[in-house]
Amino acid sequence: MYDRKRFVDLIEKLGDSNSRDLSQAWSYGVVAAAIPAAYGVWCMIARSAIFFRSRPLGIATYTGSEAVSVGVAYLSVGLFIHFHWFWSTHERYPVIGQLGKIAALMGFVAGIGYLIYSVVMLK
Repeated sequence: MYDRKRFVDLIEKLGDSNSRDLSQAWSYGVVAAAIPAAYGVWCMIARSAIFFRSRPLGIATYTGSEAVSVGVAYLSVGLFIHFHWFWSTHERYPVIGQLGKIAALMGFVAGIGYLIYSVVMLK
């Protein structure tokens, strides 16, 4: 069964800062964040991307400007992970983490928004 309170708690947790564990900051904030960010950059360069499709449920391959928008979304996910686990834990500059997460969310919304616009409105 779906527990709405647990989902809201998870979202609130992503808005907060993490513990100052240096190994966690480097393993999540750099190594794990590099995976979606690198794939996003590759999608923008190659202009080819794989992403989820909702109707019918599955995986879709996008090319051209749609792939670039998916690449922006993947890059934004990587940046969000980086700012959440790396910069939010910094003892002197935690505001960089908060501002970076806001910018990454804006990039994600822009990328997915353009993808939806191009798939629904332009085709």
